[in-house]
Amino acid sequence: MEEVWLWLRTSGLRLLLTFVLVYAGIRLARQLSRRLERWLSKQINEGEKDAVCAGERTQRLHTLRRVFDGLLLFLIVTIGGTMFLLELGLEVAPLLAGAGVVGIAISLGAQTLVKDFLAGLFVLIEDQYSIGDSISVAGVSGVVEQITLRATTLRDLKGTVHIVPNGEMRVVSNQTKDWARVVLRVGVAYDTDLDFAIEVLRRVLGELAADDTWGERLLEEPTVAGVDDLRDSDISLMVWIKTAPGDQWSVAREARKRILEAFVQEGIEIPYPTQVLLTRGLSPMGSFRPLDQDA
Repeated sequence: MEEVWLWLRTSGLRLLLTFVLVYAGIRLARQLSRRLERWLSKQINEGEKDAVCAGERTQRLHTLRRVFDGLLLFLIVTIGGTMFLLELGLEVAPLLAGAGVVGIAISLGAQTLVKDFLAGLFVLIEDQYSIGDSISVAGVSGVVEQITLRATTLRDLKGTVHIVPNGEMRVVSNQTKDWARVVLRVGVAYDTDLDFAIEVLRRVLGELAADDTWGERLLEEPTVAGVDDLRDSDISLMVWIKTAPGDQWSVAREARKRILEAFVQEGIEIPYPTQVLLTRGLSPMGSFRPLDQDA
């Protein structure tokens, strides 16, 4: 019994102290990283006049902070686990040597994992995308929710979560990087007065840019490029709208709505495909004839 009390007063107390230090170190590291992120974000917002650039830098800062938290957590837990083993009387040096041998064997057999970590490192260094960006990669699309050195987590419009290993990313399409552009092709009938249709488009887009709500999302005045294509059933007019990153979809929906309303009001026809069904019946002699033909 005395030995137990002696162990509790010495090694047991040190083990408890180690656990408390590890827990406090994790909490303190996270709080410091969040405060540092908020302070740096404030400095960026105050020093950067361009709101889009400031948002991009803040987004990247948040991504780096999340990755830094993961690495710091691993480091603290590793150090705390080593202190636990030392306090329990275990030889750490042979364990570390064995872990090194095992690590070499695993690295030789898990080259894909090493490739994922290297690819994740380059993603962060090159700032290919950040948390909150909308990207398409490895056949899936969605908003980036989490980035680690091994994988990237996406969530698509249906709410489905896709976890893509960083090593599987050959081509990354970032739809919310710096700026975005809406490209609309508006079809009008062949007998439409094209100059009048283009004038209506310019008026509608000018009203969109002057709107207090939607104008803030545009980076430039919208452009009506003119006739884009002569298609089978209509003439295509092209419209360009440069927007802030991530606003291209909502701006496109609003622009389509306003264009449709204006065209209906001005009597400009927007052609749509029609389908004609011809039904034939079989005559008594075995030949085909229209159903409305006299027998």
